[in-house]
Amino acid sequence: MKSSALPTTAPGKLSDSEMLKVRQLDLLKRIPKRFPATFADMSQFMVRQANTQHGNLIVRFDRHIDSSRLEQAMRLVIYAEPILGCRFVEHWYRPYWQRRDDVDCMALCIVMNVENPESALTEFMEAEIDPSKDPLIQVSVFRSKCQDTLCYKMNHLVGDAPSLLKIVLLIGEYYQKLSVEPSFLPEPNLRSRDHSEVLKHFSLSEKIRVARSFLANQRLTRNLWLLDVNDVGVDRVKGRYFIRKLDRSISDSIWRFSKQHRATVTVILLAAVYKTMRRMFPATGDDGLGVGTTVDHRNYLPAREREVSPVANLSGPSRMFVDLPADASLGEVVEVIKEQFKEALKSRLLGLNYPAVFLSMPFVRPLLLMVPFGVLQSILKRVAGPRLFGRTRAVGIANVGNLAAVLDVFGDVKPIDAFATAAIFRTAGIGFVVTQFKGTTTIAIGATESLVRADVCEMILDGIEEELLSLNCEELSAMDARGNGGFEKV
Repeated sequence: MKSSALPTTAPGKLSDSEMLKVRQLDLLKRIPKRFPATFADMSQFMVRQANTQHGNLIVRFDRHIDSSRLEQAMRLVIYAEPILGCRFVEHWYRPYWQRRDDVDCMALCIVMNVENPESALTEFMEAEIDPSKDPLIQVSVFRSKCQDTLCYKMNHLVGDAPSLLKIVLLIGEYYQKLSVEPSFLPEPNLRSRDHSEVLKHFSLSEKIRVARSFLANQRLTRNLWLLDVNDVGVDRVKGRYFIRKLDRSISDSIWRFSKQHRATVTVILLAAVYKTMRRMFPATGDDGLGVGTTVDHRNYLPAREREVSPVANLSGPSRMFVDLPADASLGEVVEVIKEQFKEALKSRLLGLNYPAVFLSMPFVRPLLLMVPFGVLQSILKRVAGPRLFGRTRAVGIANVGNLAAVLDVFGDVKPIDAFATAAIFRTAGIGFVVTQFKGTTTIAIGATESLVRADVCEMILDGIEEELLSLNCEELSAMDARGNGGFEKV
C-alpha cells in the first residue's frame, strides 16, 4: 500500500506562514498604489545635477548581526513607511510616487564577506541611487572575521536626515521584535508628507511673515564664497568622501566652549567653518558672508505629531550672515551667529526661508499647481544654470548630533563606531555633515573636482580642525574675562 504524507495542519486551517501571508496581502491592499510628490520632493529632483542626492549612515558593530532578521526588519519598514516601497515617476505635468510591484522580493540587504571592508564600503557609499528603479533605502553588511560594518543608504528625494535616523530606529525596533514575535506586522503610516502639515500650525500673519522673509532673503544669495579658478577642477562625475575624525579632547572643548557662550554646538561649528572659509576665500557681497545649517521643520509640530511624522523632506537650510574680518576671534563670530539664531527662533522663522515652504503656502500653492512641472524645470534651469557652472559656493553644515541613542538597538550586538555622510556635491554648495559618537566628533564632506579639488577639501578640514583646537586658548581667555557661565540652548 502506498504511503502518503500527513498534513501539517488540520483540513481548512491555515498554517502560521500562510496566515502571515494573508495578513501581508491585507496590509498591502490598504496602501495606495500612488502617492503625490510634494513640493520638497520636486525641489530636490530639480537640483539633482548639483549632487548625488543620497545619504549614508555607517556603523561598525563588535560582532556579527543576524543579517536574515535584519532584512526582514527592513521589509517591515517598507510596510510601515510605504513611500519607501515606491519609485519616482517624472511626469511632465506633476511627478508622483508609484508603488513598486516587487516590494516583497526586492533586494534590501546585501552581505559581503570581504577581507578589506573599507574598500568595499567606500565603493557602496559613493554609488548613486536611481529613484526611478532602485530601492530607496538599502543596507550593505561588510563582514570581516569578527565584526560587521553596516552602511544604511537612503535617496534624498524621498526623505531627509531625520527620516534616515527614524528608519534606522525602526529597523532596530523591528529587528528585536521579530526575535519574540516572528509574525509581527506594523501599521502603514499614510499621513501626509507635505509641508502643509507644518504650516497649518502657523497663523495667517505668521505665514505672511515667513513668505516675506523668504522673498527678502533671496537678495542675499549673492553673499556666497568665491573660489579661485585653481581651487576647482573639471571632473563632475567621479567624487569621493573626505572623513575627518577629531580627537576626543576637541569634542570636550567644543562642549565646554558652548556652555561658556550659552550657545549650541551647531553655533560653535558654524563659527569654526566661517573662520576657516574667511581666511581661505574672498567675499562676494557687502552684507556679510553666509554660513548655513539644516533645520528640522518637524520641530514646529506638536510633540504627538512629530513622533508619527512620516518619512519625508521636512528640513530646510537656515543661513546666518557674518560681517567680520578673518582675524576676528572665534568667540566674536559665535556671538554674531548666536544672536541671529535667537532672533530667528523668536520670530518662528528658523529654517523656513526655503522654496518648498514658500511653495506650500496656501496663497501660493493653488497658483503653482496650475503650472506644469516641465515648465517649472525649464524656468529653474534658466535661472540657476549659471550657478551650476560658476565658482561661487554656499557653505553649510548638518549637525546630526549624537548617534549613540539611535544605534544601540540590536540587543547584544553593540556599535563601536559610527558616522554619517551627505551627498557628493558637484557644484553650488559645500556641505559638511557632523556627527558625534562615544566622544568622537566626525566631519564628512563629499565632493567632485568640479566642486572643489581634493587638496583644497583637505585644507578646509585642516582649517576647521585648527580652529576647534584653538578653543582651549579662547576658553581660558573667556574664563579669565567673565568666568564660566551656564548653558542655554538656542
